[in-house]
Amino acid sequence: NPDQFLTEDLISNKEKITEHPNLPYIAAKFPQRNIPYTFHLGTGEETDGFKNYKLEHGKRYRIFVRAVVDTPQKHLYTSSPFSEFLSLDMREVPPGDPPLRPNPNAPTDNDVKVSSQRKETGVFWIIVPVIAALLLSIILVVLFIYRKRRQPCKTPDQAAVTRPLIPADLNSSIAPSDPVEMRRLNFQTPAMISHPPIPISELANHIERLKANDNLKFSQEYESIEPGQQFTWDHSNMEVNKPKNRYANVIAYDHSRVILPTEDGILGSDYINANY
Repeated sequence: NPDQFLTEDLISNKEKITEHPNLPYIAAKFPQRNIPYTFHLGTGEETDGFKNYKLEHGKRYRIFVRAVVDTPQKHLYTSSPFSEFLSLDMREVPPGDPPLRPNPNAPTDNDVKVSSQRKETGVFWIIVPVIAALLLSIILVVLFIYRKRRQPCKTPDQAAVTRPLIPADLNSSIAPSDPVEMRRLNFQTPAMISHPPIPISELANHIERLKANDNLKFSQEYESIEPGQQFTWDHSNMEVNKPKNRYANVIAYDHSRVILPTEDGILGSDYINANY
């Protein structure tokens, strides 16, 4: 799972990659306004402080894209699934069978085949433009390296392979951008599983069923919602700040609260009950 790699660890790896070439590393970083339509892996170029190292023979690579929210809480991000294995070395094929370029629109379990005679080892990837619809601030292209023994090459394909980084058959060809839909897909709770989305055409009948028996099913659905705390709100709970909260259960999360300029000597002067 790509989420096992913390963003801070990946950033720190750029100082260690020359001594430890098998560490996962960030190949490029793009702000939301400058996300490219296409991206070449392995060009050796540097983007926003991160080097897109040339790919090596004898190794297999897996890649994922990460979108990071630009807030003081740096652990807010979402990652794409791992790509298929990618290698500069062609896989061995039976005698007489020429290597075939994979269909970029069809799912496959085979390694991606890339020319070993290509002078530039950049591999051409399409970063799906809908990533920009996530409305997140920073895009990190993360490269994860796996060692692999070199295999003999046969009749290499003379052109680089172009493939979508995120498979087209993942749920749909259009990535969801609605925050509620993204949470439903990626952070399902037992209550969410037991109450799936209702089609608009069935909504009126569904509401009538919930209203039966003096709104019994409405009450049951409400009780099934988990009230667990997910983010801290220590500043809202400070005694000096509690009078600034109009309602006790409407708070400002620490990671996303609006921070006012601090007045010298006044504790809590930077606090207002507001979130970005």
